[in-house]
Amino acid sequence: MNMKNHSKQTNKLNGLEPVKEIQNTDISKFIVKTLPLHEKIRTNRLVISKDGGSYGKEVPVRIFVLGGNDGEISQFNTFYEDEKAFIKANDHVIFFQVIMFENKIVSHEYSPISNNKYFRNSNNSPLLANQKVWRYFNLTKFEDLIKNRTLFFNRLDRFIDKLEGISPDSCEECILNTETGKSIVEKHENIRLMKERFNFARNSTFTSCWHINNKQNERMWKEYANERSSVAIETTYGDIMSAKEDVQLPLHIEKIRYFDEPFVNQESYWFPFLFKRRAPYEWENELRLSIYAYNYDNQTYIRTKVPLDKFIKKIHLSPLAKKHELINIEKMLKMHKVNIPVYFKNKRVI
Repeated sequence: MNMKNHSKQTNKLNGLEPVKEIQNTDISKFIVKTLPLHEKIRTNRLVISKDGGSYGKEVPVRIFVLGGNDGEISQFNTFYEDEKAFIKANDHVIFFQVIMFENKIVSHEYSPISNNKYFRNSNNSPLLANQKVWRYFNLTKFEDLIKNRTLFFNRLDRFIDKLEGISPDSCEECILNTETGKSIVEKHENIRLMKERFNFARNSTFTSCWHINNKQNERMWKEYANERSSVAIETTYGDIMSAKEDVQLPLHIEKIRYFDEPFVNQESYWFPFLFKRRAPYEWENELRLSIYAYNYDNQTYIRTKVPLDKFIKKIHLSPLAKKHELINIEKMLKMHKVNIPVYFKNKRVI
């Protein structure tokens, strides 16, 4: 998110009575036609290729309809590609996700917000520009980064945690137990659409995971870089945001939120890829860099060029490293013409 806008985010929703009326109204009245249909279709045809180019095929249009205490009804097309929508959702309720194809509404998934208390956002405090951020690499992955000057983004459904990008069970329970005025058939249809949505998002979200900390973390070394030749790169949140402007693809940067069950709010319902279960993962303190590339034709990863001089402040050798590993790193950096400070046993050596 843009740091200036992000720092001004507030959480205004303390209850939204008009929502109940809108939930029971013909949704077609709230599809705000701010773009001609051909523009909507063109936007949703975007498919990003390995070389950063694009090609496309016609796919359904996904639209989010939002409203707030200010009485404004708005929509966002291809929601995850527009950071304005994330900011808007902070103090507005998402009423529906509407799927349209050939100018017709195919389906709509409503927010289960009869009981508004579930839909207060998570008060995610913004990071300061000088906050240190880390990435731990084995030697092979590090050399790949500096040789190709590209950052690797893995598709979300390929992560070890198979619950990545899936809303908590309490979201389903919220639909079943709190929605008044909905038949059991309607509730189960909404659950089906919810699961279809996050499976679609898991196959369309490509992520690079970073660690927020003011110092090196021993457990991160053990879990993700436990070889003598491993390295950690140090940067800052501000440097990542600055480098973002030079990245070829639309990049969304957000701090992961951690929760205990039972848990449900607007963000975990619509954006589960920004949440993790607290007990197994909170120690990771993750900053997530994500690219949303719809219909990427079965690609399991994305690489995008990054400006190394902006992206990396320092390179730290493993605590297990010996003089031999330092020599190898020195040769590698010289070979790939990388001029970034290197630290060995907490002292700068290059």
